[in-house]
Amino acid sequence: MFQDWEIKHARELVWEFQKRFRTLKREGVEDLLQECLTHWYFKRNQYDPSGPAKCKTYMSQVIENKLMDILKLKERQKRKTIYQSI
Repeated sequence: MFQDWEIKHARELVWEFQKRFRTLKREGVEDLLQECLTHWYFKRNQYDPSGPAKCKTYMSQVIENKLMDILKLKERQKRKTIYQSI
């Protein structure tokens, strides 16, 4: 389903994001990796090989966007919990 380089690259991006953002450190690497690879599976057919970006660069952008969406959702849930407790 995925090539080895896709899994390796996605795992590296997830680790990098977990190092940068405390909110994502609580999430399991495998869970985040699965979400990112699922998202990549549906987006990779939109890649245009004749375009200026390489496939790996395009994949990085897709996965980074997905991780940012997950991060925003987690932070929104965190704020919601704080507001409800007040």
